[in-house]
Amino acid sequence: MPLGCARTAVLTFALSTLASTAAPAAAGDAEAFYRGRTITLQIGYAPGGGYDVYARQLARHYGRFIPGQPSVVTQNVPGAGSLKLANAIYGAAPRDGTVIGAIGREQITAPLFKVPGAQFDATKVNWIGNLDRAASLAVAWHAAPFATIADAREREMVVGGTGPASTTVVLPTAFNRLLGYKFKVIAGYPGGGDVTLALERGEVQGRFSWSYASIMSTRPDWIRDGKIRPLAASAFERLPEAPDVPTVIELAEREHDKQVIALILAGDVLARPFMAPPELPPERLSALRDAFSATVRDPQFLAEAKQQKLELDPMDWREMTDTIARIYATPASVVEATMTIIQTAAR
Repeated sequence: MPLGCARTAVLTFALSTLASTAAPAAAGDAEAFYRGRTITLQIGYAPGGGYDVYARQLARHYGRFIPGQPSVVTQNVPGAGSLKLANAIYGAAPRDGTVIGAIGREQITAPLFKVPGAQFDATKVNWIGNLDRAASLAVAWHAAPFATIADAREREMVVGGTGPASTTVVLPTAFNRLLGYKFKVIAGYPGGGDVTLALERGEVQGRFSWSYASIMSTRPDWIRDGKIRPLAASAFERLPEAPDVPTVIELAEREHDKQVIALILAGDVLARPFMAPPELPPERLSALRDAFSATVRDPQFLAEAKQQKLELDPMDWREMTDTIARIYATPASVVEATMTIIQTAAR
């Protein structure tokens, strides 16, 4: 794993216990149901993108760990950034354990932020697991006059960003509005690679939310040779790879501001989520969840993911469900403040 398992869990959780006498019967029921069947893993995006690659990687190995070893096929169901699929899995998909979905990270908070068209309840979805929780850095180019992030409170710092809803744009906007920083955000770069080129050319002085794994796979010499200076980690805990770099949460002093920034980071924490419809038969749901946990520990799966250079930092359904519950328990004032920042970033 590029980032390994050195990062600790974002939030703590209590493990549920199951009655041992019921387990064999439940497993038998699931095995009888799934033997000879096909599970459809629907993907909320067109073929070829990151979510598609991750979902297909899971599908290739997933069925081996489900009782009865059903076939697992993939189906692309693009639309509205995977919101179409999230709605369909929640409302229209068969509730028998034969259909699950891979959706975009931003859809998890879509109902919370009252995104038009969001017609599902994220707290009632049966979450299967999450393949990665991204950790990233805010950096400054070595020639720019910013040794620490505090310098951006004293003078304007030009940072590049991609889409208006991305954390490359929303996070520096939050720092300006909440913490008194002076970031000038140049948004609209087609992708992170374009921001990197802009940094190298001197068009911008820094950037937010640059995946540490991406830095090490594309520009490792920039860290080694000091061409970029890490300013802050977009994470809930300091990165083992950069223990002296403060997190964006640490930089906020007021609890309200910490909660707003944490809410902005929620999508990065739940980077590759998989969902199932509500009201599934319990033994089948357990089988799907247990199979996910087994798959992400499987040496064959891990070796293939490494070969494809896929970042993996899995989260099981318990931690995922608990994380989402905490997100949705965020005070209304914090949600409203976050929505205002997102709207400001989009202008």
